[in-house]
Amino acid sequence: RLQATAGASEYWNAATLVTTDPETDYDIRMHALSTGPGNGFAVQAASSTRPANCLDAVIANRNLEDSEWDLGIVQATDTPSLVGYEVRHVTSTLETYGVARDFTLGANEWMSLHEVFLGPAEMGPVSFVVRNNTSDATFHISWLDVPFTTGGMDDYTATAVSADSVARLDVTATVLTYSCLVVYRDPKDGPADPQDFTILIERTPADLVPGALPGWDAALVVRPTADGIPTSVPDPVSLPGWTASSYFNAIIHNQGPTGTTAGTFAIDLDLDGVNLYPLESAADLPAFDTIFGNDIGPFYSRGGRHTAAMRVDWPDDVYEISETNNHIARQWAWSPQTLAMGVTPGLPAPGDPLGSWEFLDWSDPTAVWSNADGYRTPAFDPGGADGYWGGVAVMPGDSTDVTLRMHGILDDVDLSFGEYLTQSNFPTGEIDFCLVDFTYWNYGPFDVGVSGGYGTEDFTAEIVSSTYLASDPSGTYGSFHLGANEILNLHEVDLPAGFYWIHLENLTPTADLGFSIHPKEVGMMSRVDALPGGAAWLEVAGADEQMTIEIPSTGLYCIAVWKPKSEVLPIPANYNLVFTEVTGTEETPVPLTHLVRAFPNPFAARTTIAFDLADAGPVTLDVFDVRGRRVRRLAGEPQTAGRHEIPWDGRDETGRDVASGIYLVRLIADGESRVTRIALTR
Repeated sequence: RLQATAGASEYWNAATLVTTDPETDYDIRMHALSTGPGNGFAVQAASSTRPANCLDAVIANRNLEDSEWDLGIVQATDTPSLVGYEVRHVTSTLETYGVARDFTLGANEWMSLHEVFLGPAEMGPVSFVVRNNTSDATFHISWLDVPFTTGGMDDYTATAVSADSVARLDVTATVLTYSCLVVYRDPKDGPADPQDFTILIERTPADLVPGALPGWDAALVVRPTADGIPTSVPDPVSLPGWTASSYFNAIIHNQGPTGTTAGTFAIDLDLDGVNLYPLESAADLPAFDTIFGNDIGPFYSRGGRHTAAMRVDWPDDVYEISETNNHIARQWAWSPQTLAMGVTPGLPAPGDPLGSWEFLDWSDPTAVWSNADGYRTPAFDPGGADGYWGGVAVMPGDSTDVTLRMHGILDDVDLSFGEYLTQSNFPTGEIDFCLVDFTYWNYGPFDVGVSGGYGTEDFTAEIVSSTYLASDPSGTYGSFHLGANEILNLHEVDLPAGFYWIHLENLTPTADLGFSIHPKEVGMMSRVDALPGGAAWLEVAGADEQMTIEIPSTGLYCIAVWKPKSEVLPIPANYNLVFTEVTGTEETPVPLTHLVRAFPNPFAARTTIAFDLADAGPVTLDVFDVRGRRVRRLAGEPQTAGRHEIPWDGRDETGRDVASGIYLVRLIADGESRVTRIALTR
């Protein structure tokens, strides 16, 4: 029996039903009080028939009918069950319109009832807002308005479910009466642990959002000229980059049922997270009204792909229905700057690659790409035997990081500088380069995207073509020159299949050089796309670099010679290239013993150390920290002649992860010791 409580504020009563088994479905019904054995539990005044593992409840409004009721529990599961259930009596608490109040749902309490009187002053838009102050667990709210007298869980006027710990209902009150807000939890959403809530019933506030007007492509449109008008702002066909010719057009709409009351509110226009245009509205914006601005600018924009954003009321001076929907962002591509062959110094560091991303529409994440400055190469022009490989290299400042990407030319404001052909993203202060084999790719031109990591130093770019070195080389070639501020040289060489020892003789004591060999028949590649074991750059300034490499098939390969770090960019360097074809017995496949490389380097979880042995014999391979303490022994037994690759997982002898930092790898073999550096970055 649901017996009404006599309290002055407890005019709404409910009986809740939950079972002890989530697979069992019981329903609850409300009946008029029985007066004899023949007339009880017949006609239903209300029922709740929600599925298993859901809360069921029947509710009575004593403001309209002051009665007591019989309750019937019905088993709705197809297979009979004997599990238990719990019924609780819940009564309402009287709330004050416009006053926030805290309340608690205790352990195993599934529902609370909140009565409010909506009088003449409260007629019109009303908001019911409930916040879970304990967790982000799901909960629900339902509004019961006149003519509700008795009913079940689904007999509501309006309902909502929580998101980010808040449930909100925006309704229109038309009848002067006491109504009820039901706050409840469902068993299917988790246990009924003690949780604290705040409830507020108030006039629905304003809601500022990016708006819409006929003839506009969107609420935010950047145009290349000041041609936007109130009735027409189409999407741009092109946007000139590296010039002050970008005009913003923006719309702001108040979709709330009441006007703003802050007096003014902020409107900001951003590009890649940098504020271009802060202003304040001239006056409050009435309900359902719109303001717009045409041809705001011109603003300077670099070429490439960038994110334009509008932020309204940031930070939140206007109290709104939602504080998270008053912004918009879009990505467009501006035309690139064309670079000449050779060196281009003093290019500005790109901005934040994720600037203004938080305001983008992520419904299609494949359409979102990093913000990047845009450049364009000239067409490459092979002549004679030279020029059949091309390269683009960038060198950032000592404390700046960039990512280099190669793109096809699209000249499309939506697609350019988006999907890329290849990319290079080595760490701070290190060279990045991309290569093109014109035997398997067209001669360009290409678009080049340079995206920031961090740092503000200018960077240097260089566009180079290859020189033909030799067919079936053997011996010494050079000397070659890599001038001050030059980054990269390319040499094309025709190599038969087999093993080769390639030696980079550094002829300049102050210069630091690296080199790599890149495969044929790939077309487009980056610095990391060398042949296995085909990169060496870790020796100190003035030292030689060398590699023993297997050429898998006869063909034209590219040898790239480069300055590894920005600190040596101004130093001119001279070098020779020495090629020795490895021939002999299976036991002696290489001409000398040396450490080849660690790859990847730097590494986060696992690297592989490669070394070559001229002769079979004892080998010791150890990892030391920079203080000279041994961290791990990777090899300590005899090895056969030839190439060996041994992994290291970044753990010490006890199996514990070691800290990020520089480590030294020492190889002892053939009576000699050789050391190289590796970097662990967790």
